[in-house]
Amino acid sequence: MPKDRRPLLVATLCALLGASAVASWWLWATGAPGLAAALTPHPATTGRTEGAAAFGDDEAPAGEAPTTAEARIAASPAGSGRPWPTDARWVAVRIVDEAGDPVAGADVGWFDESLETLYEQLHPYEPATAMLWRSPEAQVERIGWRTRSDDQGMARVTWRRWTSVVAADATRFGRLDLPEHAALPADGLVLTLRPEHSLQVRVVDDRGQPAAGVPIGIAVLEGTQVSRFWDWTPVAITGADGEATVRHLQHLAADEGDAAPGAERPWRVQTLLPGFTDDPGVTFTLATLPPSPVELRLPACGQVRARVEVGGRPASGCRGAVLMAQGETEEWQWQQTAQLQQPTEGDGWVRFAWVPIGQRYAITTHDNGLLTTDFQGPASRDEEVTVVLRPSRDSIVLTGRLLAPDGRPLGDRHWWLEARGNDSRYRSGLRTDERGRFAVTLGEPGTEEPLTMVFEHRCHGQRPLRVRVPPRILRPGTEDLGDLVETGGALLATGRFVAEHGPCPRHVFFRVERCLPAVLADQPWRPVHDLLEHQDGTGNFELRGEVQPGRLRLVFGTDDLLPMPAFEFDVGARDLEVPLATGYRLAASAQLAKGLDEDHLFAVLQPMAEGARATEDRQRYQTAPVRDSETRLDLQWPALPAGRYRLALYSWSALAPLLRIDDVAVPAPEGGDPRLVDIDLRGLVRRVDLVVHGPDGTPIEDLSGVAFPLGQEAAAEWRGAALYGATSQLLLPAAGPQELLVAVYGFRPQRVRCDGDRVAIRLDPWPTVEVQFTPPEPLPAGGTMEVSLVPEAGVDTPYRLRFWNGGSIASLLAAPADGADLVAGRALLPIGDGPHHLELTLVAGQARSLVRVAQPTVVLPTSGRLQISVTQAAWAAALARLQPPEPPPNQPK
Repeated sequence: MPKDRRPLLVATLCALLGASAVASWWLWATGAPGLAAALTPHPATTGRTEGAAAFGDDEAPAGEAPTTAEARIAASPAGSGRPWPTDARWVAVRIVDEAGDPVAGADVGWFDESLETLYEQLHPYEPATAMLWRSPEAQVERIGWRTRSDDQGMARVTWRRWTSVVAADATRFGRLDLPEHAALPADGLVLTLRPEHSLQVRVVDDRGQPAAGVPIGIAVLEGTQVSRFWDWTPVAITGADGEATVRHLQHLAADEGDAAPGAERPWRVQTLLPGFTDDPGVTFTLATLPPSPVELRLPACGQVRARVEVGGRPASGCRGAVLMAQGETEEWQWQQTAQLQQPTEGDGWVRFAWVPIGQRYAITTHDNGLLTTDFQGPASRDEEVTVVLRPSRDSIVLTGRLLAPDGRPLGDRHWWLEARGNDSRYRSGLRTDERGRFAVTLGEPGTEEPLTMVFEHRCHGQRPLRVRVPPRILRPGTEDLGDLVETGGALLATGRFVAEHGPCPRHVFFRVERCLPAVLADQPWRPVHDLLEHQDGTGNFELRGEVQPGRLRLVFGTDDLLPMPAFEFDVGARDLEVPLATGYRLAASAQLAKGLDEDHLFAVLQPMAEGARATEDRQRYQTAPVRDSETRLDLQWPALPAGRYRLALYSWSALAPLLRIDDVAVPAPEGGDPRLVDIDLRGLVRRVDLVVHGPDGTPIEDLSGVAFPLGQEAAAEWRGAALYGATSQLLLPAAGPQELLVAVYGFRPQRVRCDGDRVAIRLDPWPTVEVQFTPPEPLPAGGTMEVSLVPEAGVDTPYRLRFWNGGSIASLLAAPADGADLVAGRALLPIGDGPHHLELTLVAGQARSLVRVAQPTVVLPTSGRLQISVTQAAWAAALARLQPPEPPPNQPK
């Protein structure tokens, strides 16, 4: 998903960043209920008469409602009463237990990408908001649908761009995520229910009374030290009875991987209250979860209430605030997660109920611009401290009202305000009240220059709104901007995107460029910024903004489109029809043994037409697998030209493909290509652990290097597998030995033959030469001498590590050429193979000047000790180059 004042600043930044996804801070007030409790029971389908036909099909036609039989299985939308999505396909999911047997009557719920829109509509300070972040059950209730599995364990769900399915019975829970456009497994979708692990927690105050509204966290223990919190966020919050249930603790097992072999990592449940850094909590392991509630006790606490005032009056639009502790202890780094947030109550105050006494705190809010203040918290139990957040005396405060063109207030919306000039720029969020009014604090002015102010509101699926205020000088104090009317800017164009088969409903990524031949004749097209673009999801688009007259064009990205020419249009054009070459999607899946790293694999599509090449557009034809489950990988190509292809799967550690599949059709035939579903790699690859030792025989823990498969063309781009740490996992072809070149920065490369499943190698350092040099005269004040060795002939072949990393192979196959400072006239330099020459540099401050070396002219690995000599003329020339040039006549120096 971000340090006096420095702790306050970092905490403030954390608060601001987190407020946009405030769900990461809190869970619902009583902890999330189990799915079985959360979902209203629906009668399970008990026979296979009508239901059998529904599950016999892989999917129902997209855009059609389920049949009567399907509806009995699909049940009905959850509590939101949302209708079925019309642009989804129906897929069957089999609910099974760990033995693979069907589970009848399991509660099944699912939700999809519409969750993104819901988050934009939620109150960021409400504790219930974060229920959606932590609880899939809550996501089903707010934005999803639900059903029950029939007697064969089958349930039918809708699948759009992505879908998450959860299922539960009395003691078990499971989740299945369906990524976008993934290939369905050959034996259908399977969701496995596994034992549910929960922890009951009771929190009491220092007098033993139940404490409601207290956040609970799960911390990792490293020895006796708290290392971090699970996901860095609270996992539950107590209800009125002081109790909370922390659910789905089986997910902690994903963090057990680096625990000692055969041992379980200890965890600690504790409260997350600002100022309570020494909470001892209760330690547990996944194997020793206590059956009864564990008790956590709070220290003596008081209360805090806060509100925002502007001009002596309560500010409108403030929805809540965040309370955090102050301090510069080491614990602060992890205690920054202990932040309390609460919404504004009806009387305009934000109240915090559990504030440990005797501490300093800070309160931050951002709905009226960033406002923060620190203060001394309660000194005794039950004392309530009142805090008022106000703009500083030197701050710029803007007030006003935002209106639609017809005069309607644009209220209850989050806006971004940017005030910009040549030398100054302010950016702040703000919230309008129901009447459209706002009061935003920008901070202290930088320079007195006219600033143009732009208010923008953007919400997923809605036309963006913009209000522009003419330039004006902003000075400390409050300035009322009056009524500001939204215009959105001048209309540049409207139209529709049309793909090969009709309107293109998906979001299209493009940029607008303007032709400026007088500026750059060789590159006349320059990007146009600061435009408002809206797409309605049916192919229609609208462009607004302010541009100078001239030629404009749309330029499209190629991640999910085929290459196509730019589309020129005139300012003000309406009803444009913009043709898109969307190409065709292709999806495949593969099976890989558990514990093997999928990042070591990649897939390539090679057009089979004679003379066709895919390497010129590598990103389009190559893809990296994404893990779908413990053993299943997804492979996807978003935009391909129609044709016939050869699919090859490779390991970065080998040159020969692991397998090939010829004559892959794009677009895929009706029903898909069964050869591309669950391609079995388990017998084709083997894991080899490569252990790298240094010259003294000890493992090199912090190495950075590459294992290159041997046999690559010297002039072509090499590929290899990244090596991190003393032991690296490699995936090699299952049959036969494999020879690798192990290249680690700072060591001689070495060949290794991989026969078994564990290979150890010892690297040798590069030889060194000692360089001696005495300057012919004293160095300038603060000056130093730097010397380096440069190979006469280097290898500049590029290499790639997976798709996102690479470099020049010379940095790995040659000795480090970083150079070294001469200390007392001496330096020890590593040297690679072959002839080198010396480079001697005079350094003074930021200035550098190369000194021409007279002797030696050639340096070999066998040279041993070298004495550098330079001529007096070369030294004088180097000194002269350190001096700044003389200014032209009549110009100030």
